[in-house]
Amino acid sequence: MAAIAEVFTSTGLPNKIMSLIDQGMRDGTFRPVDTQQALAAFASMSLGYFVIAPIQDAALGITDRAAFVRKRHQVIVDLFLNGLKVR
Repeated sequence: MAAIAEVFTSTGLPNKIMSLIDQGMRDGTFRPVDTQQALAAFASMSLGYFVIAPIQDAALGITDRAAFVRKRHQVIVDLFLNGLKVR
């Protein structure tokens, strides 16, 4: 796990994402949130499926994993930015 964390951190991606969230809060695009919690949620949404893909495929009846994965990036961004609640 430490090696994976090191690779992830060495890319600078966590800091870049947290900077984007912080900037969005400063300019009023995003509501105030805990930046670390937001990044953890985003990473979980992004990577969680792949960690247990065979289980989720079976439970959700996913028969075309490639098609499901192609759609993931759009769904993750939409859910992360907009949630489920109608506003």
